[in-house]
Amino acid sequence: MIDNELSKLKTKFNENTFKSNPYNDIVGQKFINGVKKSTKKRNFLKKPLPIIAQVGTLVLSFLLLISFISNYTTQIGGVNGSKENEQQLGMEKATPLNLSCQKGDSVSSSIKGRNSKENLAQEITLKSGGTYKVDNKNFKPGFYDIISLEGNAEIASVNLHKGERFLSKQIFKNNSIEVEGNGMLLLCPSEFKKEKMINKVYTLKDKSVSYQAGEEIEPGTYELQVTNEIESSFYVFVDINNYEENSLDAQSFNIRDTGTYTFSIKEEEMLEILNWSDKDTELKIKMKQIDGSEEKGYGES
Repeated sequence: MIDNELSKLKTKFNENTFKSNPYNDIVGQKFINGVKKSTKKRNFLKKPLPIIAQVGTLVLSFLLLISFISNYTTQIGGVNGSKENEQQLGMEKATPLNLSCQKGDSVSSSIKGRNSKENLAQEITLKSGGTYKVDNKNFKPGFYDIISLEGNAEIASVNLHKGERFLSKQIFKNNSIEVEGNGMLLLCPSEFKKEKMINKVYTLKDKSVSYQAGEEIEPGTYELQVTNEIESSFYVFVDINNYEENSLDAQSFNIRDTGTYTFSIKEEEMLEILNWSDKDTELKIKMKQIDGSEEKGYGES
């Protein structure tokens, strides 16, 4: 190949010119030498890699293949293992808990900030063993739905296991919120969802709630029944209040035994039902409307 290129050069440059002009001799020779060097470089690149380099390349490829197979096996094993654990715990067909904040509906509450548009609350996670200042920066005041993410945590004397909720808890600015137990809580801006009444009965899914009559529930007179599905003592606190100073309509009572308790609540008044039990409970709470007011279909789809 070198000889071919040199022959081409000779045809381009006149031999008499090279002999008669020393400068052209120098330039021409440098050009030819450059062609020889570049040709050698191209030939070198076409040579096969040394045996050591080839072996190194094979070893590296083999190691990468082993790493890929190992990671794939681990992932498959983890999925299969989790499925086996769910089957052992009877959880294979269980509906996953909704442990995230949802956007609430707007309500026309007479209490300042008690609606999704004006509520200042912002999502925050609290861990057991901590005391949190409501500083209006990292922790905003407002109305919160409190969800237990894991373990067993207590807030405002309400004990929550994983998946349990405490609805529409009002938290005030500059207060300090203490979380006890061994768990983690997610505080979300309250949803203010209307409860569904069926045959004049509310069956509460959540055992600690704060409702406003005319919004989440209807005003009226109710029979409240609390039962515990397991053999343990329980303590439920009930409060009806319109938050007016020196109000004669305020009433509260404690429930420690299974039975029926009657109370009345007016439009815009607040109803709080709080599970203050020290021990584990599986409560069922029902509210049956017993006066003559017609069912308005709150919460019906």
